[in-house]
Amino acid sequence: MKVLLIGDANRITGAIADKLNKEGHRVFALMSSKRTHYRHVYEKYIFEYDNTCMKDVFESIMPDLTIFAGAYDDSFDWNGLEDAQVAYTAALGNMLAAYSRLRRGRFVYLSSEEVYRADMTQASQENAAVIKARSVRQGETTCANYRIATGMDIIVARAENICFVPKNAQEVRDVCSRACVEMLEDGQIHCPGMDVSLLALPDAVWFLYNIFTAEKCRYPVYTVTTNSHISYSDMIDMINAAFGRRVPVVYDDSEDVIWVEELEVHDYAEEFTFAIFSGTKECAEAVIKAVNKNPGRYITKKAEQLSRSQQIAASLKSILKTFVPFIENMICFIPFFMINNRAVGSQFFGKLDSYLLYVLLFAIIYGQQQATFSAILAVAGYCFRQMYTKSGLEVIVDYNTYVWIAQLVILGLAVGYLRDRLVVLKRDKDDEIEYLKHRLRDIEEINRTNVKLKNEMERQIVNQSDSMGKIYEITSSLDKYEPEEVLFYAAEVVSRLMESRDVAIYTVSNENFARLISFTSKTARQLGNSIEFRSYKNMYEDFAADRVFVNRRLEEGLPMMALAIRSEGVMKLIVMLWDIPFERMNLSMANRLKIIGSLTQNSVVRADRYMSILAGQRYISGTHILEKDAFTSLAGAFVNARRRGLAECSFIKVDAGDGGIAKAGESLERIIRNTDYMGDAGDGCLYIMLASTDADGMRYVEHRIAEAGYQYEIPEEMGA
Repeated sequence: MKVLLIGDANRITGAIADKLNKEGHRVFALMSSKRTHYRHVYEKYIFEYDNTCMKDVFESIMPDLTIFAGAYDDSFDWNGLEDAQVAYTAALGNMLAAYSRLRRGRFVYLSSEEVYRADMTQASQENAAVIKARSVRQGETTCANYRIATGMDIIVARAENICFVPKNAQEVRDVCSRACVEMLEDGQIHCPGMDVSLLALPDAVWFLYNIFTAEKCRYPVYTVTTNSHISYSDMIDMINAAFGRRVPVVYDDSEDVIWVEELEVHDYAEEFTFAIFSGTKECAEAVIKAVNKNPGRYITKKAEQLSRSQQIAASLKSILKTFVPFIENMICFIPFFMINNRAVGSQFFGKLDSYLLYVLLFAIIYGQQQATFSAILAVAGYCFRQMYTKSGLEVIVDYNTYVWIAQLVILGLAVGYLRDRLVVLKRDKDDEIEYLKHRLRDIEEINRTNVKLKNEMERQIVNQSDSMGKIYEITSSLDKYEPEEVLFYAAEVVSRLMESRDVAIYTVSNENFARLISFTSKTARQLGNSIEFRSYKNMYEDFAADRVFVNRRLEEGLPMMALAIRSEGVMKLIVMLWDIPFERMNLSMANRLKIIGSLTQNSVVRADRYMSILAGQRYISGTHILEKDAFTSLAGAFVNARRRGLAECSFIKVDAGDGGIAKAGESLERIIRNTDYMGDAGDGCLYIMLASTDADGMRYVEHRIAEAGYQYEIPEEMGA
């Protein structure tokens, strides 16, 4: 099935992807960044979780199973507290919305034991761990409510205390590794006074896989945990013993909160088979040993606090950045004030309002805020210049002053407002263009992936071993062989198409017996050179009903699969496969064998008819002895098949004596089977070819030839 795994790659999600890939599922990974990568995934998508193109990703993949890593997704920065909580909730909502639009398959949300910290409400405990716990717990509730509202197959899997040997400080996750690192960094260990239960990563992945692939889950929420426990004090003693020192223990009950379960949670063992391979003690010992071996790898350097001088410098830098436009405004005011004083009374510049230019300049460059400030400075400068010739009271009561101030403020604020609006519009336009570019890149990425998948699927349809095109191509290769060779190479063709090393083909001699004609291994010929197929009741019943025999009961002495090939309603051949794995003994493989049998039937039946015609037209007149050319060709086919391990045959050279080969053939034809051949090689001797017979098997024939009074020998080679 197709699986969409949502979450950045880490040890846990990577193990899940590896397990799914190992079981033959096609895994697609959706990540929020390129910082991490999966080893065994079919295709990767890199998008922000709140991206609006998420529905396009789902529609492109059409997943049968969607897994949201949730509590085990490292893409969220929980030090951002509320920001991370909002991002997490938005991501889950976007995934559920895309999944509900598709209405296909199962959605599994991975939770963890961190939800038990969600009830810590003290102000001192408003930290990243508590915020994450609340977010994960809210995710459980959201999934449960979504399941009720939509009726879709949404499952919450709360995998508790997953433990593995961390490779570095970033992988320190479980309670045991955290305690070891705490001892190394702080020289003490906080003990909450509770029991410790650690679930080994391989066990956790196996339990989760059972939930992923179950045909139907009875419950909406499962806890996946272990029944193996040790006390926290015992774990601390194990750490002290491993590190060879005894550190202070700080007993802490901060995690002793009253847990109120809001959901109907069921234990994994209530529905699925439960068995663990690594208990809590074994997991703890492995983690402690690894940390003790390389302690420097796990110590995290705490962020150094900025010194007071650095804090002051940062504050001053921020203040200076804010006041730079105001300082610039005041500096520029001085030359404009001087210009205004010089322009008063001038014939050419007397009508020039330099203050208006000054205000408009800052309105255009900085906007409404600086236009207001420059207008205030301009008014102050204007009043100061007027008091050169007037008293302050006269300036204040002069209506021309207020008219000038009004025009200055109106023009300055209007231009500043327009400038601010243009900046906002430009910013909005740039944001929209960037958004559309981002969307276009996302669509191009999805389309590129779809084209890649389409091309690969086309190649698979044409080239995969069970495609009709590939089957027809391989079975048609039988046409290039001579008719007498087809029966031998048919076994090789079936072996290749069915991916089976042990294939045997029997020719049906009469209504009861079949004779081995071709095989691909010694295992394939274990029933012997001749079988009474009617004695195998179960197999013969399927042959009679024109069905593929499948040995589902694994009966000893029977092939895993077998098929009878018919021509005009008469059974001609029996194909047996001996090494098909039990998990592949299904309807798909049976149908494939049926199709292969039908396609090879034409070549095999044509070869059989040719051999029948050969028997009637190329015998020496009045005998059952093949002429030289016919016998040499047939012997060559058997010898070539023997060299390739597809058949067995033996030759006997008989001295015909004075009576000639015709008389010798008449005397000896009673001692050979109807699947054996006699022929003339042109040297005056009679040659007997024993099909499916080795050196041990032809001793009986040698004895009968000697009893008939003929001399014989075993030739070194025939038909080469």
